[in-house]
Amino acid sequence: QPQSDLGWLATRAAEIARSSCAPVPQHGGQPRCLFQPQGGVGYPGQFTRDFSLTLLNSPPSAFNLSAAVWATEQILAHQRADGLLPDMLATDPQTHHIVPSYFGVGTLPCLYPSAAAAPNMPLPRPGCCPNACNATGSDSAQFATFNVIGLALRMERADAAAFVRRHFGALSRALAQVPRHPVTGLVWSDATNPRIGYGFQDTVALTGAQSYASLLMYE
Repeated sequence: QPQSDLGWLATRAAEIARSSCAPVPQHGGQPRCLFQPQGGVGYPGQFTRDFSLTLLNSPPSAFNLSAAVWATEQILAHQRADGLLPDMLATDPQTHHIVPSYFGVGTLPCLYPSAAAAPNMPLPRPGCCPNACNATGSDSAQFATFNVIGLALRMERADAAAFVRRHFGALSRALAQVPRHPVTGLVWSDATNPRIGYGFQDTVALTGAQSYASLLMYE
């Protein structure tokens, strides 16, 4: 009975992961997917962190290798000139082009000067908002790296080497732009200009050493 339950859970988990596909029209080719944080309607975009957690922890049958590689390479293709990778990708409903966001559009009302906090928001917006925040997260570089390595492990040796080689420079630049404390090497958020990513950071501005991002960097 436990084995049959485990098999059912694995099958269902794969089904839910596959249902997170948000089709992206491709001119002259087959549709591709950005993978949302949920199956079906919800957050309309591929959040780098959520996609990585799903990709790397789902049963192997959940993601077609080609589809997962394409979705990962979209993250890298939208790298900013300073090395920053997007926290989120979404499809413009009019042009069908992929649009990057470097701080999770929609989750951070504090970044819009004209926006107001939701009436039931449990905490006020960070004091640095709306104009004095460094609107970038601190973990997209790490998760994109995990994706590339995880996908390479599913490839034949020669293909894996070429895949990692193709993206090594972009990942190196992305990891290098994450601010680190000069003594401890921990990922650092300057109190005078906090790095505000998505998640609960839209209500609490984390400053100082960031344990989660630092553990990811160490890994």
